[in-house]
Amino acid sequence: MDFLDALRVLARRWIVVLLGLLLTAGAGFYAITVVPTEYQARAQYVLLLPSSSTGSNNPTNPYTNLNAGLIFAASLIASDLSTKTVARELVDEGFESDFSIALGTSGGPALDVIVTGADRDDVLETRDELLRRFDDELGSLQRIPGIPQSQLIFSRTNAVDPVAEVVPGAKRKALLLIAAIGLVLTLIVAFTVDGLARRRSRRKAETPAGPDLDEEHGTPPAAEPPVPGEPELAELASAESPAPDGRELAERDPGARGPGPSRNR
Repeated sequence: MDFLDALRVLARRWIVVLLGLLLTAGAGFYAITVVPTEYQARAQYVLLLPSSSTGSNNPTNPYTNLNAGLIFAASLIASDLSTKTVARELVDEGFESDFSIALGTSGGPALDVIVTGADRDDVLETRDELLRRFDDELGSLQRIPGIPQSQLIFSRTNAVDPVAEVVPGAKRKALLLIAAIGLVLTLIVAFTVDGLARRRSRRKAETPAGPDLDEEHGTPPAAEPPVPGEPELAELASAESPAPDGRELAERDPGARGPGPSRNR
């Protein structure tokens, strides 16, 4: 079947195609009204060393003194706060938005925090709660006796969204998914209905003509009962044809003749 044949099938089954398109449009409208709007808020959590970490006589800019120890500390914080236990604790405390924590793409000692949810206020509150827990986790990591004050890691936040922004792709993805499923199902139903109809018509064309059958039971129609007071066809036929005389019977059946004179040879 080529493209033109497919168009002919769709044209023959335009009612099925129209119904499928209407159902797909209705499902899409329902998705727009039901699928909630998603909001998103971001923040970056950066770990730094004090300027005096290189000595009081040789202070250093914290942003240029980024060593592997800071990256390791950031990875520990990310792994500790990405557990299911922390996620359950946040839900129990009323923070229902989803979040993700990952090392920054720049390769430095930074954590990227992304929070998404259907409640704009809850998204911001969850993001701020995670940043607070980052500070608590950093403090617990450095509760080790003997660490000099000049070597204690501190943190700064960067790129903190002041408001939760709308994620534009949520409803668009739902519409695209519904449209794809609806079109595929419409095509399948249209081609299936057309195939069944053509197979039925072909079977009727190949069936030889026979006696008229009762449409309900598939049997020959029953003979009509005779009307009371009227003679049947057999009686009429016997009444119309006169009874044969003896000569006609003899001609029809020679054996019916009587014994005739026998000749002696």
